[in-house]
Amino acid sequence: AHFTADEEVYYMSIQNGKVFKITIDENGNRTGLRRIDPIGAEDQLFIHPFTVDHATDNIMYYPDETTIWRHSNLNDIQLTNEWDSISDGWNEAINLNLSGREISCISSTKVNPINRLYVGTNSKELYRVDNANSNQPIITEITLLSGSGISAMNAFPQAGYINNIAIHPNDGDVALTVFSNYEVVSLFYTTNGGESWTRAAGNLEEQTSGQGNGPSFRWASIMPFGEDTLYFVATSTGLYATNKIEGQETNWTQMGANTIGNVVCEQVKTRAEDSLVVLATH
Repeated sequence: AHFTADEEVYYMSIQNGKVFKITIDENGNRTGLRRIDPIGAEDQLFIHPFTVDHATDNIMYYPDETTIWRHSNLNDIQLTNEWDSISDGWNEAINLNLSGREISCISSTKVNPINRLYVGTNSKELYRVDNANSNQPIITEITLLSGSGISAMNAFPQAGYINNIAIHPNDGDVALTVFSNYEVVSLFYTTNGGESWTRAAGNLEEQTSGQGNGPSFRWASIMPFGEDTLYFVATSTGLYATNKIEGQETNWTQMGANTIGNVVCEQVKTRAEDSLVVLATH
């Protein structure tokens, strides 16, 4: 889901990539609706990713296996209470030219820079797309591969499924990449737009190789908090947080041990303006 900054419009999806533009009143009653996913997209996942440009709330990026569809004027979509997908405004704008793989997650920056996407696949690849709003997007693979001084142990997992990329709301070069598989290194951190990565799962990995009984990571979020930065991860054994990423020495602390407990946590999202943390559990 995506809420616009003024909380006037909500973009929400249901199974198989059906996306809706919705308005609701202060009591939670729906006042307007239009299904808006693109006609022609065919390879949706059961839980299908999409992202809205956080700088403008007016551009949507919608993956279709190896291609990213772009709608550049969400504000013009009228709420007509129709339940069919649309073609107006959509174009297949970005092609990652994947072969035998598909996009599994997509995130957009808010500032510094704007118009940047991070895109992960179901087979460990990670891409940065700059100028994503233009007709000449710049696609850079930022997968952490072994070689050039990087051991296989420190590289991205060989069979990793990237489930989420969390981006710092004030710095688009800072991000966490989440691998959701069991028995893989689950979390990587960058401060330079993916030019380099460090491990970040720390004490949540039983073994440094990622093997063992560490939890499955599902989602992450980065939230400025005064002079500090808080990092959250939603996992198969609850919600964890830290205020410092220190590679293998990162110390994650369970949140809500007596309230959330060890329940499976699928997503965590944060809003720095009012220090809001929202957690979705199984």
